[in-house]
Amino acid sequence: MKRNKNQKNKKKDRSILRTTAGDIVKGVVFAGVFTIFAILAFAFAIKAFSMESGPIPVVNQVVKMVGVFIAVWVATKKDKKPGIIKGIVAGIAYVAFGFLLMSLIGGEMGMIPVLLSDIAMGGVAGAIYALLLGLLRPKGKK
Repeated sequence: MKRNKNQKNKKKDRSILRTTAGDIVKGVVFAGVFTIFAILAFAFAIKAFSMESGPIPVVNQVVKMVGVFIAVWVATKKDKKPGIIKGIVAGIAYVAFGFLLMSLIGGEMGMIPVLLSDIAMGGVAGAIYALLLGLLRPKGKK
C-alpha cells in the first residue's frame, strides 16, 4: 500500500515538474520572439533616423528587462500564488537564451562576465516580477 502511494507521489511530482518546465519554456519563447521584434524595430529606427549609437546600451537593457517580465508573466500566469522560484528560473533562462541568440546573430561568443551579471539581473528581476505579478493577480482567478 505504501509503495503504491510513493509511486503516485512520484508520478505527480514528475507531472508538476513537466508542467513547470513547459511554462518556463513557453515564457522564454514568447520573450525571445518579443526580443527579436524589438531589436529589429530598434535597428530599423537607427537606420531610418540616422541615430547615433549612444542609446543602444540603454535600449538593450530595457529590452532585456521587458523580456524577463514577459517570460515571467507567461510562466507564472496560471499560478495561484507568487511563483518566485519559477520567476527566477524563467528570468535566468531568458537571459541565457538571449545571450545564445545574440552570440549566434553576432557570430561570436559574448563576454562571459557580462553574461554572469545579466544572469544575476535576470534572476533578481524574475523574482521581483513573479512576486509582484502574484500579489497583483486577482484572487478569484487561477
